[in-house]
Amino acid sequence: MATGVVLFDADGVIQRTAGDWRERFAAMLDDATNLDAFVAEIFASERPCLTGAVDFPTQLEEVLRRWRSRTPVEQALTVWTNIEVDEGVVELIAALRRSGVTCCLASNQQTHRARYMSSELGYRSLFDREFYSCRVGHAKPDAAYFEYILADLALAPEQALFVDDVEPNVISARQVGIPSVHFAANAGAEVLSGHLAAHGIRAG
Repeated sequence: MATGVVLFDADGVIQRTAGDWRERFAAMLDDATNLDAFVAEIFASERPCLTGAVDFPTQLEEVLRRWRSRTPVEQALTVWTNIEVDEGVVELIAALRRSGVTCCLASNQQTHRARYMSSELGYRSLFDREFYSCRVGHAKPDAAYFEYILADLALAPEQALFVDDVEPNVISARQVGIPSVHFAANAGAEVLSGHLAAHGIRAG
């Protein structure tokens, strides 16, 4: 069967966090001596939110309280929405869709960031479908994440192509039977176009 759908990861493929996020985390503490531990705790608190099981703002507020941070949770959340979009990749995806290729977002995100990406960054218009882990109920590299997408789109695995910069996610997708590209993080549109062409997918 020919590839009919391309599944694009978000971070590292079409977007990146803008600016120095560690510096912004450090600013949340009066004493940044234990910054690494603070950051690790924040990301650990986010992990269960990726499947939609827990509310991330609530989790983050609790971490800030434990560390006696005076930063309001609303301000802290802006670290997650400080996103730089790769316009070249966005243009490539738009061109692919004009050529008849179905393009879907396949991204691990908690609800707060997913909502921002979909509405404020315009991904709901850029993609045919958006598969945020918090809405799917499973997160990469769980095979159930990919199985959900295949079932939802009524696809055989070989009808899809998955692109991600995280190797365990790529390995999991391949084990499900989906042809997959391990993309070098933030490599840009030209590299992405080359990978797609190698799988017979071209814009125009």
